[in-house]
Amino acid sequence: MKENGIVFGNAGVSSDVDILMKELELKVKATQGEVVWLSGLSKDFENIYVVKSMNNEFGKHMGFLVVKVKQEIFNKLFKAGHSSSNRRMDIINNTNTVIASNKKEKVGIHQSNTEDTNTGSDSLTYKNKVENGWEIIISTKNSYLMKEINGVISYIC
Repeated sequence: MKENGIVFGNAGVSSDVDILMKELELKVKATQGEVVWLSGLSKDFENIYVVKSMNNEFGKHMGFLVVKVKQEIFNKLFKAGHSSSNRRMDIINNTNTVIASNKKEKVGIHQSNTEDTNTGSDSLTYKNKVENGWEIIISTKNSYLMKEINGVISYIC
């Protein structure tokens, strides 16, 4: 996407390029060529944008390289795990907003602190920071874990 709004490879591009350009300028232009992962642009949590600001050899800003990824790609990951009724899986971006979850109603919600991502003391919670600054948080109910452990114990005994 050039600075003047011209879009190359416009198959499937949002019709609201001007709004997207303004948001990209605010969030990406100052990164000096670093790759930035964005979600929730114009309240759009259906897509995740991987963006790089492009400059010419003299340092003049020429536009953005934008890759749009459908959020639903994460659904395949969520379905690959065990029963989702016993487990909550969230991907939280660097502004503490849930950008993907196996609980659809959680997508787009801002987490005020890390306690919001826990389901309480009745769960084991695993958190991992990803290279791009996002967090993957998986909470599994203790009752589900104990059921698995008890199954192993009864098999051994």
